[in-house]
Amino acid sequence: MKYPPSVCKPKNADNGYLEHFIENLIEKDDWVLSEAKDKVDELLTKDDCRFTEVKKQKAVIYSWLAWQESPGLPFSTAMKSKSLNAPAEMAQSFLNWIKNTFEF
Repeated sequence: MKYPPSVCKPKNADNGYLEHFIENLIEKDDWVLSEAKDKVDELLTKDDCRFTEVKKQKAVIYSWLAWQESPGLPFSTAMKSKSLNAPAEMAQSFLNWIKNTFEF
């Protein structure tokens, strides 16, 4: 196994779910993401909301995925379909780390 240079390591110090990382792969001015965040915030105010504040980011990202041209794609397929911006700097650094670590 090769060991990558330290600049290619993922940021394991950041808190959050995978969905926090995924949000960084969505264009910052994506109006659908803004709508998903607004709707999730609205739902959290309801007494019978079916998810907690802790799972808010998961609800946002899965809502965003549901509102795409091909609804409900898994993360990897969404990247291939260009719904997610895989060339984003954060993603590229992570992909480089994976390639170097696992000798792809």
